[in-house]
Amino acid sequence: MVRSPVLFYQQMLTLLQRKGFAKPPATTPSEFAEQVIRALPSAGTDVSRITELFYKARFGNYRLNGEDEELIQSALLRLEHNP
Repeated sequence: MVRSPVLFYQQMLTLLQRKGFAKPPATTPSEFAEQVIRALPSAGTDVSRITELFYKARFGNYRLNGEDEELIQSALLRLEHNP
């Protein structure tokens, strides 16, 4: 089942908030991703991919496919276990 881009992006934000990275309301998703990547380079690929898919699905009328779902799930798991 293809999930809402808002849901998977929110899951990423929740995981990052637990690690001390809270997204200010006035910060765009891209700006926030850049901030996280600078502070936590090991999360860079996962944060970038999730943010890119969020933009495509939320604003680009892109429908997530099975490969996207697997990528999101894997990225969220790595972010959860990333120190």
